[in-house]
Amino acid sequence: MNFHQQHESKCEVCGLGETEGVAVYSEFFKLNPESENSELSLTLCAIHRYITRNVYDLIGMAFEHILEMNGAANLAGDNQFQSFTDEFLSVGDKHEVYHQGRTKSH
Repeated sequence: MNFHQQHESKCEVCGLGETEGVAVYSEFFKLNPESENSELSLTLCAIHRYITRNVYDLIGMAFEHILEMNGAANLAGDNQFQSFTDEFLSVGDKHEVYHQGRTKSH
């Protein structure tokens, strides 16, 4: 058994690796742009790498749509749906998850 076979990288999410014919990548993520020591290193398969790289954009788009639905519910006088969207948006405010530089949701 050679060194590569002994130390094969596997995806930290699903456990698949090159033995199963899956490409594996080392990814580095900066968790807090203002901190020097906030990097996270993960070994991910191609699928989980794609999901991880796109998750922030997907979450941001979801918040944008919820914000639009919140405004529509307000105009329609649908208090129940507006309450639901308010609660959803408050989670974004709590965790400071915004899209395209937007600050507080409302």
